[in-house]
Amino acid sequence: MPLDEINLYFDPDELAAMPTNPQFDAKEWRGQGRLYKDLPHYVALELERTRLVPLEILETMLPLDTLSPVGLVHVANSNLPAFSGKHDTAADDKITLTFDESEPNFFPKNAQDLPLPPLKTIQRLDGAYAQAWLDGKNTV
Repeated sequence: MPLDEINLYFDPDELAAMPTNPQFDAKEWRGQGRLYKDLPHYVALELERTRLVPLEILETMLPLDTLSPVGLVHVANSNLPAFSGKHDTAADDKITLTFDESEPNFFPKNAQDLPLPPLKTIQRLDGAYAQAWLDGKNTV
C-alpha cells in the first residue's frame, strides 16, 4: 500500500502504549537496503514510534501540558533554548549534523544543553528521517 494511502498520523499517547506488532522484525526492515516507499502499515507504525520523544525527556525537559499560559511563558523564558530569526536564515549544517548508526549516548538534563541548529538543518533531517531509519541509522 503506498504511504500516501496510509493514515500516518498517530496519537502519540496511543502509539506509545501500543505493543510492537509481532510482524515487525527490525532485522528484516532496517539496514537491508529497503526504500521508504510502500511500507506495510505495521512498519510505518514502528517508524513513527521511534519519532516519539522519550518519556524521560518529556518528564524532565518539556513543560507540563497542564501549565497555565503564564506558567508556560515563565518556563519558556527560563528553561528552553531561544529560537531567533537567525535560525530561519542560517545555512544548513550538513557537515556537523548527519544520521549515524551508533546508539544514542547523550541524554540532556535540560533543554539548554541542546543548541538549536538552523531551521534548514531541522527540515533536512526531518525529511530524511524515515529513509535513515530504514538504513539502520539511530542517532544524529
